[in-house]
Amino acid sequence: MKLLGFVVMDNHVHLVLGLTDRCSLGELMRDFKTWTSNRNSSKPDGSPLWERRYDDNRIQTSRELSQVLKYIHGNPVRAELVDSAEQYPWSSVHNYLRNGRQLIELDEDYWEYS
Repeated sequence: MKLLGFVVMDNHVHLVLGLTDRCSLGELMRDFKTWTSNRNSSKPDGSPLWERRYDDNRIQTSRELSQVLKYIHGNPVRAELVDSAEQYPWSSVHNYLRNGRQLIELDEDYWEYS
């Protein structure tokens, strides 16, 4: 998998992933949910961290990728947590702005962000 973008909100997460041929999205989500659930201490024992479902939106072009990244990066603004996407620390917007505030390395050269 290649991580292309993310936004971590208080009640949900947006991930933009590029999949390889090594696993399916269903397998990836199962393993991700299991791994994060086993490391989460914020929920009481027996309380689920994740919902069963997840949204699968296939991105076909670099233009679509750019639109999706702008949408997810704007999520904290729409939630009125910040005035601009650049102010939100838990987002990959900083990777694309190259402002030195990146939380994690991305495979941002996968497609051009404009």
